[in-house]
Amino acid sequence: MARSSFYYHQKMLQKKDKYAEIKTLIKKIYHRHKGRFGYRRITMAIRQNGIIINQPEFGIRNEIKFAIKSNNSYI
Repeated sequence: MARSSFYYHQKMLQKKDKYAEIKTLIKKIYHRHKGRFGYRRITMAIRQNGIIINQPEFGIRNEIKFAIKSNNSYI
């Protein structure tokens, strides 16, 4: 592994996730509605809370998939 790649990955691991707060909010909304909300309804719920996010930039679909996988033991 190149030295620059090693230090780049070390730096990225120490960097804090700027979307951590929004990710927890997505998981709360998803679980509050028992998994019945898709990414569009979750986006609307977040916007009703006064937080404006861009779905393609953030990737709400990926967060929903993660929330689903973390609860199902057979996946």
